[in-house]
Amino acid sequence: MTNAGDAILFLDAPANHDRTAEGTTPLPLSFTGSAGEYFRIWIVNLFLAVITLGIYSAWAKVRSRQYLYRHTWLDGASFDYLADPLKILKGRIIAVTVLGSVVFAQQYSIALYLVGIAVVLLATPWVTVKALGFNARNSAWRNVRFSFHGTTGQAFLEYLKGLGIAVITLGIGASLLRWRVTRFAVVSHAFGKLPFRFRTTGSEYFAAHFMAGMVGGMMMPLFGLIGFFVGGIDTESRREVGLMVGFGAAYFVMFAFLKARLASLVWGGMDIGPHRLSATLTFWRVLWLQATNLVAIACTLGLAYPWAKLRYHRYLVSQITLHASGPLFTESVPSTNSGGATGDALGEIVGFDLGFG
Repeated sequence: MTNAGDAILFLDAPANHDRTAEGTTPLPLSFTGSAGEYFRIWIVNLFLAVITLGIYSAWAKVRSRQYLYRHTWLDGASFDYLADPLKILKGRIIAVTVLGSVVFAQQYSIALYLVGIAVVLLATPWVTVKALGFNARNSAWRNVRFSFHGTTGQAFLEYLKGLGIAVITLGIGASLLRWRVTRFAVVSHAFGKLPFRFRTTGSEYFAAHFMAGMVGGMMMPLFGLIGFFVGGIDTESRREVGLMVGFGAAYFVMFAFLKARLASLVWGGMDIGPHRLSATLTFWRVLWLQATNLVAIACTLGLAYPWAKLRYHRYLVSQITLHASGPLFTESVPSTNSGGATGDALGEIVGFDLGFG
């Protein structure tokens, strides 16, 4: 059996795929998992994590990601997630200790607490690099692993530039911070010897956030007015609740728009070597999924969460297509940044990830 570290991948464009006018072969991604199977994994993970006081959560993460990755297919082969649960557990223990110390410091000294917060914020670039490196190194397709070669210095520079733009523009250019960090994350990845590139521009990111703000601005008065009358006009408290629900609905619509647009810009803006990805998520579909998922989770007291997660994951994957420009040839190379489980644990809190899980 070929080891992942020595694997060589050669894939000719399959005969059963039609070539486009640009001479590329579209290879759509697909997902074959079922909600029933994933629910069984999720409920067992939850039970074991509770009775072990969170210790099993590291194994739970690996089991969940392996299911999602191994049921996500590209051209007849599934992805795989290869992380060691023990390393994740050690990383989580360190992460909890660090964050717990910061919170605990608040009880003794506000100054010490603020210093701790500042240190955590300054460590964000390091956390991002370590988390992305860990997840890339433990993700594979056809025995070829992904890799990440970005450095903490590069990440810090991108954060600094993005924050500078946000401050100078009084927050108007904050979307460019998100774009710079996303671009850094994408172009620092590679699949074997095939480097990633990012076609999406900062102006497209800015336009997405601007349009989302416009959608929210148009929806807020409408939903606010509806909430006011639905809440009733006989009591002040009912009016306040109605307005809160109305404004909350407007924000929900705005973030659904932004989620759909950014997902299309990120996944649809990647090149892998000479090959490119496209993504076509639509606002109305994402809004419907998000709204019905929220209702289902609320009505089942959280038991519908795995169904909701799989539902969105299936839609996301179905909208991504790899356009292969001729045969794909690559080989595994040693990663210059294998990441760290501590950074991965802290990265879960930061919430930045390019993976499928």
